[in-house]
Amino acid sequence: MASNPHLFVGIEISYSNGRSVLFGPSGGCGLSFFIDGSNGERINRIGVVASRRSHPEVILGGLQVSTNYGRTATFAPLHHRLDPSVDLIPISPPRNTITGLVAFEMQFINQIQTAAKQTQATLTCFERVGIQSQQCGKQPSIPDILDCECHQVPDDQLRYDEKFSHFIYSRRSADYQTYASLKNIRKIQASTGIQGQSRSRSRISGLKLEYHNHPSPGIVGQWMHQLDDGFELSQDEDVQSLTIWLIPTGFSSQSPGMAIGQVAAIYIETTRSRSVMFRPPDFQSISSQSLQHHQYQGDSDEKLTAISWILNLSSERVRAVISTNGSRRKALILVPEEVPPFDQVRKLCFEKQDDDDCRETIITAEAYFKDHAIVGLAFVYMSGRIASTGELDTETRQIVHFTLDARIVGLSVVATEHKLMEIEFEVERNEQPRYEKLRLSATLPNDLAHTAGLNRREMWCKDDASVESCQWVLEPDRVYKPPSGSRLIGIYMRCQEFYRVGALYESDVSQET
Repeated sequence: MASNPHLFVGIEISYSNGRSVLFGPSGGCGLSFFIDGSNGERINRIGVVASRRSHPEVILGGLQVSTNYGRTATFAPLHHRLDPSVDLIPISPPRNTITGLVAFEMQFINQIQTAAKQTQATLTCFERVGIQSQQCGKQPSIPDILDCECHQVPDDQLRYDEKFSHFIYSRRSADYQTYASLKNIRKIQASTGIQGQSRSRSRISGLKLEYHNHPSPGIVGQWMHQLDDGFELSQDEDVQSLTIWLIPTGFSSQSPGMAIGQVAAIYIETTRSRSVMFRPPDFQSISSQSLQHHQYQGDSDEKLTAISWILNLSSERVRAVISTNGSRRKALILVPEEVPPFDQVRKLCFEKQDDDDCRETIITAEAYFKDHAIVGLAFVYMSGRIASTGELDTETRQIVHFTLDARIVGLSVVATEHKLMEIEFEVERNEQPRYEKLRLSATLPNDLAHTAGLNRREMWCKDDASVESCQWVLEPDRVYKPPSGSRLIGIYMRCQEFYRVGALYESDVSQET
């Protein structure tokens, strides 16, 4: 798949004997669909996705392929997959079996603009696609254990990724979504890119996920060159956390200052405290200072249930789908309230329930620093348990301690456009407020006055009276008061933008009565 308006440019068919045949060019984004052909899975339906562009000569926006195992793959840009117009290619006679594809190619002129000059290249794409079919004997049987849920893409996730594509926006390239379930995973393998393709061999280009309850694997990203033998999970083991390292390749033309990039490495941890790191052979040569860190993590009331990998010719983003299990008795309130695609957050609470269902509070907060900014945060509780988010493998950190009778009643943060510079906790102890700060002293507060125009301060106050009376050297850009009948219980960071911070509240019965 390539860029607008000529989207469908080539197709490669791989066989169980290792042979493969390529029709058309191999450039563009390679979207894969694995078929369990040796065990009886067959393509039984093919449809054409109509183009929605105002180019009358282009009628082919993509291809939709379905199998007798109840699976469907749609090879089309993300915006074509929302309420798609699909014309099924008829099988004649209807009882025949699809055995191949036929296509008409067309050539077009592609304008290539560089800083020095504009050049032209003649490229090829598919104009129309048809099928070959023939009469076959007995049809293969379908396995009894098929659970097709792991291969379904919910419509709400397609619509979410339309908003999520904000992070990879490009005027010149179409965006594509790949999606797979994280439930009942049997094995995970990774792929690196191939030199000369849309992803180089120094990138992780995609993942293959095999399942306990379905013989066919799912693919997210682009499957190009298998990295290693993979990582196996038992039937009672789930993915607990997903961490993605992104190497920036440029900046968004839609959101100034926001970096776009490609996946450099992926770290996965399971509910049985096992982990695997997928990285290309030359990963160590990449400076850690240049990498972006995105993390998704489950906890007692949330699980990672799926993975979505959106991409175009030059960049990509990966996210996990987080589902609640309903164990939390009180609903969480995020302040400020986040909306897609910024509503996926990592939550750190100031107190937890221990194994005996007793409340334990934090005794230590640790901030981790890189490139003159806070990039990680960890809370240590009375039992020694740790909850964390962000990058913790850094050379610099700061620690503040909380007494057992301390209660955090307010927050304050200072951030630049893309860096978190300071976190401050307002602590109430024996009815007397005092302040603890987490900050990078090399930058704050000495240089704060010189960078006032570049920094923003946000505050979450204890009560309405505190909102009215707060006095700071720098006036805060935003002041939040607690929602009515609630109490402050934690802090959150956006999964894709760590420097975007908010407060967690829950309803407090003692305040309502």
